[in-house]
Amino acid sequence: MRRFLSSRYIIPKRRAKGWIRDFIPLDNTGQRPDWREYWPMRQYLTQTPLEENCWYGFLSPKFKEKTNLTSSDVYTYISQQPGDVDVVTFSPYLDQSALFLNIFEQAHLHHPGIINALAMACGKVAPGCTDPPTVGTRSDANE
Repeated sequence: MRRFLSSRYIIPKRRAKGWIRDFIPLDNTGQRPDWREYWPMRQYLTQTPLEENCWYGFLSPKFKEKTNLTSSDVYTYISQQPGDVDVVTFSPYLDQSALFLNIFEQAHLHHPGIINALAMACGKVAPGCTDPPTVGTRSDANE
């Protein structure tokens, strides 16, 4: 099955440079500053019909600066993935990817107390789910 990639990037207040000419811009110029980069992504996903066989990517305005990847690098890498791959990530923080068992653990470290909010969100996404996100602690690991 052929997959197509539709990449978007978030425009900061200062206009982006030419390296992203192959990506479609999403405007983030003050519509909901409290939602930061999530707002233009949410607007796109709720207002645009999505194609079934298309991958969608949302990139930070600092993507090039953080990863040193060009749009050509991104498209080439994705085109080389086997057909059973569903998700591809480009993260400049490999240590963060390897350090935690899951995103809930990472969120808990950086935002203590967020687990209750995440559990409520998971309950909305998967009604009837009785297992809230769990976070292992050092004392749990030693027991």
